Amino acid sequence: MSDPFRPVDPVPPPPGGYPTAPYPAQQPGVPPQPGLAPQPGLAPQPGFSPQPGVPQSAVPRPPSAGHPLKVVVPLAVVAVVLALATGATWWKGSQDADRSSRELSTLDAAHRAHADRVEQFRTSLQTRYAAADLGGKMATFHSKDDALVNYWAGTTAKTGDDLRKGAELEADCMAAVVDYDHAAAAFSDEIRGTQPKQIDMTANPVPCLVSHWVP
Repeated sequence: MSDPFRPVDPVPPPPGGYPTAPYPAQQPGVPPQPGLAPQPGLAPQPGFSPQPGVPQSAVPRPPSAGHPLKVVVPLAVVAVVLALATGATWWKGSQDADRSSRELSTLDAAHRAHADRVEQFRTSLQTRYAAADLGGKMATFHSKDDALVNYWAGTTAKTGDDLRKGAELEADCMAAVVDYDHAAAAFSDEIRGTQPKQIDMTANPVPCLVSHWVP
């Protein structure tokens, strides 16, 4: 029976020895404790005064990375400013687009209204030109003028009823001239086309005058 109180034999180390964990180097500026050699690769803990009489404030400390809010807050401010600037740009662009659309709609409506008025005026003008019947009035003038010429050419009377009849024919012819001239003056040369603006009273023989009669 084995002795339970017999010491346990130590476990032999593995071949090559135990591995050594890497330790940070001695912190610069921190003197080691007097009479005590620092362990290789082991740096003193921050805030620990390795030497009696040396205040803790004199021990250099590693630089602080800063509070996370000191980085997050400026980034948040920048993001808000960019969002506001983007929103303002979009709003102004939408306002400009709406104003341009309204102006185009107004101009388009004005153009259509103007085109409608022009078409209405053209239609009215064509209706009035057709009603004026310049061709018919010109034919009436020629008919009256021919009747006057034929009357004086076919009679030798110089007094009495013959002269009165000739005067009536002359008045009818002049009325036809006035009727045509008055109707033609309301239209431009482009609309009248081949129809004259007025009857030429300088023609030879002179229209509608008793000079057709030669005594």
